[in-house]
Amino acid sequence: EAPTREPHYLVVYRQTDVSLWDKSLTLPAFRLLQAFHEGLSLIPACERVVGQHPEAVPAFEEYLTSWFSTWGRLGWIHDVRVPTEPNISSEG
Repeated sequence: EAPTREPHYLVVYRQTDVSLWDKSLTLPAFRLLQAFHEGLSLIPACERVVGQHPEAVPAFEEYLTSWFSTWGRLGWIHDVRVPTEPNISSEG
């Protein structure tokens, strides 16, 4: 009897050398990276993943910070831009 097939979510990447590396991810983490790759910013990307996979909410609550830490260390996330709020004038 053949073993059941389970999906695997894998990122293959290079760091500073020419060697190839791979890293297994959970489905929510993989989908979030896909959304970033498509150009979505953080909130819309998270909303998309949770909309498609509501079961991902606990993973986001528990692992989002560690994902970003790991992805930053691996060089997958860089050039983070934080929009500035427009100046609010007291004149009406």
